[in-house]
Amino acid sequence: MIPIRPPTVVSASSSFAAPGFPGFSRARLLSAVGAFLVLCASIASPSAQQQAPDAVPVGTVKTEHKPIAKTKNFVGRVEAINKVEVHARVTGYLEDVLFKEGDFVKEGQHLYTIEKDQFQAAVGQAAGELADDKAKKLLTAVEFQRADTLTKTQAGTIEARDKALTADRHADAEIVFALAKLDTANINLGYTDIV
Repeated sequence: MIPIRPPTVVSASSSFAAPGFPGFSRARLLSAVGAFLVLCASIASPSAQQQAPDAVPVGTVKTEHKPIAKTKNFVGRVEAINKVEVHARVTGYLEDVLFKEGDFVKEGQHLYTIEKDQFQAAVGQAAGELADDKAKKLLTAVEFQRADTLTKTQAGTIEARDKALTADRHADAEIVFALAKLDTANINLGYTDIV
């Protein structure tokens, strides 16, 4: 069991005595605080009494009486009346842009240029294939003529003449195919100028 002690009663007196400070009275405490405050006020007063800085120059404008136009502000959004989406019909690198975004453009105006080198090469290749097919056609026409003459004189066979005829007709078809390929290459070359 733990013994319980009764509370200690401290008597009220005029002297404020703290442990370790005997005879320290309330009057002494108040006078010390007062002296400290007077000392702080005397130190702060010279710095507070410094001169005010010079006046800062400011610009002034003379007022005038003018009529004011009535205006109203609205929040809005601008949208173009006509819009056109431009799509290239061939793929390639964009070489030149001939207008500025937001400018008015007329129908038929040149807008973009796509690099033409690859398409010009395709035209040249198709033209070369056409020339090759025309040369082959000359050979097949001569061979068919020879086979037909030999067949009429009974020196050649009908089978050889028929093969020569088929080769000649095949050469005609190759020329038509090469012409179409050349036309396609020229069309694609034309699509490099976007109007």
